[in-house]
Amino acid sequence: MTGTELLSFSPAEHLADLIRQAQNWAEVEEAIASNPSHKAEAWELLDTSEKARIKELKLQPVVLPLEMVEQCVFVMAGTYRAEGEGIVEAERGVGRLRMLEVRMANRKIQVVSIDKIQLIDG
Repeated sequence: MTGTELLSFSPAEHLADLIRQAQNWAEVEEAIASNPSHKAEAWELLDTSEKARIKELKLQPVVLPLEMVEQCVFVMAGTYRAEGEGIVEAERGVGRLRMLEVRMANRKIQVVSIDKIQLIDG
């Protein structure tokens, strides 16, 4: 191979590499969302220890303040959820089962699981 030749990766190899680099579950989801059609193939390219690490990322607790009411948050997009900033108006549930009622800029309320938001400083 000469110095001018570039290594070429398949879409699944590229996705597997993005998954390997993920530091949290949100980054894993973001990587998969970038190329969902190669998710299964990319998973098969990971070795056993890499798969175990990714599974542990999903189980990591979401560290957020105990009291979320009146906090400004960014809601991540989802199938039935628009992304954007909003203010938490109410909380429901406990632990990873916590759900937040977030008043969005359009004045509508979205009910969001705790792992689908990010706190906004300020």
